[in-house]
Amino acid sequence: MKSPFHAECAIEALGKIGCAEAYGAILANLSEHPEFAAISLLPLARTGREKSVRYLRHYLSSERAALRQAAIGALACVASGESLQALKEQLCVEQNEEVRASLLSAVHSLQSMLVHDLEFPNMDSFHFPPYAEHHGGS
Repeated sequence: MKSPFHAECAIEALGKIGCAEAYGAILANLSEHPEFAAISLLPLARTGREKSVRYLRHYLSSERAALRQAAIGALACVASGESLQALKEQLCVEQNEEVRASLLSAVHSLQSMLVHDLEFPNMDSFHFPPYAEHHGGS
């Protein structure tokens, strides 16, 4: 896209949809236009989920605090041990107080989310036999 405004709108829309097929397009656009990184990281996380973590980690070491903040927000959307580990590692080295505050909040939120997922797994993945099989019904 030639217009930065249209590109930004398209990236945000793809991220809001969260469609896995959009991940490749967002990643390609990010590679071609690194100036869109701040707006691309969250849509990248929403569409790529665990696949996106290795790309998002890279932005935690950016010289720009705003870009680190964007990476933190994106990683916080990916409920995985890998994203939690990346945030914890950054917490050990982050010097900027605002960014540290965001990291602490993201680590806390992600830990809560992961603990909740362990305590209350997705029941759709379990197979429950029909009630009648266990209670002598027909």
